[in-house]
Amino acid sequence: MNLVGNWSYPTSVRFGAGRIAELAAAVRSAGITKPLFVTDPKLAATPMVNDACGLLDAAGISTKLFADVRPNPVGANIEAGVAAFRAGGHDGVVALVGSSSSGYGNYVVIAHSGGLNTLYGHLSTSLVKVGQSVTQGTPVGLEGSTGNSTGAHLHFELRINQSPVNPAPYLPPGAPSAFRG
Repeated sequence: MNLVGNWSYPTSVRFGAGRIAELAAAVRSAGITKPLFVTDPKLAATPMVNDACGLLDAAGISTKLFADVRPNPVGANIEAGVAAFRAGGHDGVVALVGSSSSGYGNYVVIAHSGGLNTLYGHLSTSLVKVGQSVTQGTPVGLEGSTGNSTGAHLHFELRINQSPVNPAPYLPPGAPSAFRG
């Protein structure tokens, strides 16, 4: 089976065997001349990242690698990436993402008012997209066992100003929802 495709979620995503050969042309077509190449430390150590950066360099596209993206990124990781982008005078981002058996696996974070975020982790799939508004009761994902997990379950986490807190005082009283998808 040869899996190849293009997505726009929320930006252009290309996947499939050999698609890395299209990288320089894709960067140029996006009008990027000095990209910041963003990935995680594990992927940064692979030949694939070295090859991708080499392809860009060979095409005359100056790039810098930023590999401080953690499996469960917090505000500091994002701030460091933004700082690297600004300090390097970059005009675009090339992101190489993968999956690993660590952390929350597939997850959704919902930003509420007052610095409150809810995280739903280890999902088999997400039912919402980045930037989508959701209301109370909207299913955001399906229970799974992705990431650092020993079986299918939902990891629910509440954070206030990026710090995990006990969610009990914020949950409605009574039994859990009867929703089963």
